[in-house]
Amino acid sequence: MFSRYTHVQDKTVKDLQALAARVREEGRQDFANALSAVLGKLSENRLNLAVLGEFKRGKSTLINALLGRPLLPMAVVPLTSVITVVEYGEALRVEARFKDGRKETIPLETIPAYVTERENPKNEKGVEQVRLTFPAAFLKGGVRLVDTPGVGSVYEHNTRVAFEFLAQADAALFVISADPPIGAAELAYLKHLRPYVEKLFFLLNKTDLLTESDQREALEFTRGTLCDVLGVSSIRLYPISARLALEGKTRPDPSKLSQSRIPEFEKDLEAFLMDEKGRVLLLSTIGRAAQMIDQERFTLSLQETVLNAPLGALPEKQAAFKRQKESILKRQAAAHHLLQGEIHQLLSILEQDLADFKWGPAQRLSAQLTETFEASSEKAGALRRLLYDHIQESIQNAFNAWLATEEKKISKDAARITQLFADRINSVVERLMEVSAGQFGVRFEPLGWTDAMTFQGGFYYYDVRLEPSFLKPLVQLLIDRLPSRFSRRLVFQEAQRALNDQIDRHCGRVRADFLQRLKREIDGFQAALDRWVDQTAQGIEQAMAIALDQKTRTEARLTAQIRGLREKMETLEEILSRLREFRREASHND
Repeated sequence: MFSRYTHVQDKTVKDLQALAARVREEGRQDFANALSAVLGKLSENRLNLAVLGEFKRGKSTLINALLGRPLLPMAVVPLTSVITVVEYGEALRVEARFKDGRKETIPLETIPAYVTERENPKNEKGVEQVRLTFPAAFLKGGVRLVDTPGVGSVYEHNTRVAFEFLAQADAALFVISADPPIGAAELAYLKHLRPYVEKLFFLLNKTDLLTESDQREALEFTRGTLCDVLGVSSIRLYPISARLALEGKTRPDPSKLSQSRIPEFEKDLEAFLMDEKGRVLLLSTIGRAAQMIDQERFTLSLQETVLNAPLGALPEKQAAFKRQKESILKRQAAAHHLLQGEIHQLLSILEQDLADFKWGPAQRLSAQLTETFEASSEKAGALRRLLYDHIQESIQNAFNAWLATEEKKISKDAARITQLFADRINSVVERLMEVSAGQFGVRFEPLGWTDAMTFQGGFYYYDVRLEPSFLKPLVQLLIDRLPSRFSRRLVFQEAQRALNDQIDRHCGRVRADFLQRLKREIDGFQAALDRWVDQTAQGIEQAMAIALDQKTRTEARLTAQIRGLREKMETLEEILSRLREFRREASHND
């Protein structure tokens, strides 16, 4: 399984690694470093595939089944209490990461001491995550399989850990079991996580415990319930047995593996990783690598042309290129001004959206709080708790819905802006190469920078954490002793102030998070493109200088230099041809 996903990527990485090693040996460090950076992007672009669900649905067993080995602890009581991440590595290695920044390599058999409620109650050891590396083929493409604590158990902190991880989940396997059937707690969890996760797979586990007719009934009931909650007409639900799959893979026992029905799900998961995640990443990597290789081929071709040109004409051609280069680079400065203007406009849009939120949904929240107050008959103490619960739930629901829409809108605008900037910078690079090609008669075929910036993860969102009382204890005590008609009104007024304060605080956090993330990613994107311009200009001038230097040498050495350049260009042409073939493979959508 998962072989198709890794096939094209493995061939691409192999070619680029071999080329990087070769040019490094030849002393072409800049080109080697650029290739290594592209390979780094491919390896570091992680997809968090989280396994989510209520406690005791078999999440850890499912992960073990996908890995084909019982690495994570399994038990009959609520167990996992700490996030556990499995990513690709050539060998099995386990590392505990603590909240104070410490890292500790631990034996596999000691994992329960760090991640389970039994041996690390309420995470008293302060473990942030436990990370495993394991040579599973489907993890190679930057996929990280994440085991989360189950929600809904008696351990409230486990539920909190699971909810806090949602903002980091890119895709998820939502695990339900046939016995007991899906319940209200799971449906509430599903409603909460839906805005965070773009891709959801639904798995009905433990179907081996049911008869064939009971399986059909459980599937029909669960599918109908999920459709109602998600507001869709149909949904794909995978009936599986993680236990049988694990037994079938570890023994091995093909019959049990077939009965588990895991292979059918793995096939679809592989298709998702290839077609919706892996394909995009591969196409981006191949396109960028091809562009750099063609640029290197261009500089080598330029060197060859200079070596073959009459010596007397070369200084004037050099000077002409430098004069034109200064004019061309003014376009780069103009592109920077354009980018800053577009970003300023994007910030204005965010500010307006936040203002609209305060005067739209926020006003409805205030009206709902008033309705809750007027419909209640509780005394001050009970009313305080009622309004507190209402504020906490209503703000969370309102922000979840708004953020899900706003994230898509802002990310789409940011991608448009950075693509516009990339196009402008691309034209600068192409013009530099076109001018130098014209001076020396070198073949030039522009490829272009095809990447636009994409945001990683979502807005950082703080859960609503109001204090149990809105007022200081002494004042609260005095209010509680007042006649009900006075005390209730005072509690309500304080609740309104608390609601407005929470809305302001969360809007401020959203804005601060967006600014920080936008600056970080824009700065990195802009710097990468500027380095591309600098490297192009320097590469062209360096090619001329090297060729001029070599031109003054003996004829025999000059002939050898030209032959060496042609051999290097032939190598690059071969790799370019293979990359084009890899691109066709990765673009195939069957």
